Amino acid sequence: MKIKAVVLALSLFAVASSALAMDHGAMKMGGAAPKGVMIRDVKVDGYQMSYHLIDNAAEMAKSAKGMEMDHSKMEMKSHHLMLYLADPKGVAVKDATVGYLTVSPAGDKAQAMAMAMEGGYGADVELKSKGKYTVKAKAVIGQKTLIDEFSYEIK
Repeated sequence: MKIKAVVLALSLFAVASSALAMDHGAMKMGGAAPKGVMIRDVKVDGYQMSYHLIDNAAEMAKSAKGMEMDHSKMEMKSHHLMLYLADPKGVAVKDATVGYLTVSPAGDKAQAMAMAMEGGYGADVELKSKGKYTVKAKAVIGQKTLIDEFSYEIK
């Protein structure tokens, strides 16, 4: 029984890793376009901030196609939020610290620290309920701090 649990855990880890190991490299880096849906593209203090939202369940289903696995019991957040940063010259920012604060339609707040990954900064966020969410992002680049806030609606 323990062997089955270990094999299942390793299989789930492999599927989750492949779902999150997406090719994100635009912004003057010559890579493929980011995955997910662009939900906001804005300049803040001369820096370009481009947000992409990825539906984790849909990505998991694509990654696990052909595998016999029950994903219904997996614990994962509903979405993966990526932020791509470019400096005022259009060069991708590689050494930033990025965090998100999301506020659900019911007023519940959740924080997530993003990790640098393939040209952007991503974190899993919970956007399960329908309605309007507030998303606040903070990016620290050296001595520069960028703050952006916007609303996004889940329909």
